[in-house]
Amino acid sequence: MVTVMNGQIVILYNPQVVAMAGPILTAFFEAHEYGHVCLNHVQMQMFFGNPFNRQWMSQNHELQADSFATQLLARRSNQQSIVAAAQWFSMQYPSPHQMLMGTHPPGPVRAQNIVATAKSMGVPI
Repeated sequence: MVTVMNGQIVILYNPQVVAMAGPILTAFFEAHEYGHVCLNHVQMQMFFGNPFNRQWMSQNHELQADSFATQLLARRSNQQSIVAAAQWFSMQYPSPHQMLMGTHPPGPVRAQNIVATAKSMGVPI
């Protein structure tokens, strides 16, 4: 999760979730969060008073960050993490909260975006 603390953009993670996901899938999630930062999705003023504010997120931001992660991992020859993410997202469906907030596209849409990005870079999926 990307947030702002002490005036700095930081990426927070839950070590228990990371342990359950494993290093291959975690590499994608790290690159995805890094993508939010590099793509200037984070609006620091949105976090004043609430470091867990998610109003800056949109479905388009999520798809852009997924594409960024896919491109970064492809350049690093980490096809395994790209495949793991596409497989994981293909089985994820939005929770009622996510549907209400509209911040994350359904998992299968994200999986299709990851596969399309990988293929556009010549990465076989």
